[in-house]
Amino acid sequence: MSNIYAYHLLRVAQEKFSRKPIELTAEEIKVAREIARRTLFVEDRILASEEARDISVSSDDVDEARQAMVKVYDNHSCFLEELRESDLDETTLLVALDRQLKVDKAIEKVVVNIKEPNEIEIANFYKQRKDNFYRPEQRAVSQILITINPEFSENTPSVARKRIEDIHVQLKMKPKSFSRLAELHSECPSALQNGSLGVFSRGKMMKSLEDVVFELSIGNISAPVETEVGFHIVKCDNIIPKHLVSLKEARADIAAAILEARCQTAKRNWIKLVCSPTNAVPVDRELI
Repeated sequence: MSNIYAYHLLRVAQEKFSRKPIELTAEEIKVAREIARRTLFVEDRILASEEARDISVSSDDVDEARQAMVKVYDNHSCFLEELRESDLDETTLLVALDRQLKVDKAIEKVVVNIKEPNEIEIANFYKQRKDNFYRPEQRAVSQILITINPEFSENTPSVARKRIEDIHVQLKMKPKSFSRLAELHSECPSALQNGSLGVFSRGKMMKSLEDVVFELSIGNISAPVETEVGFHIVKCDNIIPKHLVSLKEARADIAAAILEARCQTAKRNWIKLVCSPTNAVPVDRELI
């Protein structure tokens, strides 16, 4: 007996509860079983639809999907053990993955001809949601980092602190030497860009560094800052004030958002249609 249902149950347990089916509580397994039955039902209906009729999936695609599953386990033995615990084997898994990939392709066929938004629709979207297009204040930041690693004599906490303090002394005498000193001494990949880390808004970097960076004026350099990574000296290269993103700047993102919303609506409506009683098809009970 094919046990595709067991595959659906395994997926639900992993995706919703982050555990194996056998590790779920009585209430959780009840919920997981109901979701698995429902997803199998939907899958069955989609595979019986007109859209899925001529769809095929290559063995390479199926094997790639299997390999993606295997990668999350410590080794292949652990993967096989979980299959056995879930009442699955690799043969059934391949069948289940083949079905899943066909379903994905069928759903994508539904949105092939969805129209992209026109300029009027994009402009209206922007006007109606203008408050959403304000970009918060941002800072362009560079840093010099000396890491802490007790395994290396030059990176023990005391030595690393002395190194960063020496660099800071040099910067106080010659602030314009920041780029050169970053290139020479920084142990951050940004050293290859003269210390430049890029542009950040609040909430996008370590809090201890953020608090320092957003107090600096343009061109100012901080005193050494200690974090769990090591010792940092940060520099504010530029301040970009809070501002309204123009329609021209936002156009591509708006068009993508409208198109994505249309695609999701079309997918939901189509799935409702193929699952409706008027389109009912026999469910293969051998799969459950």
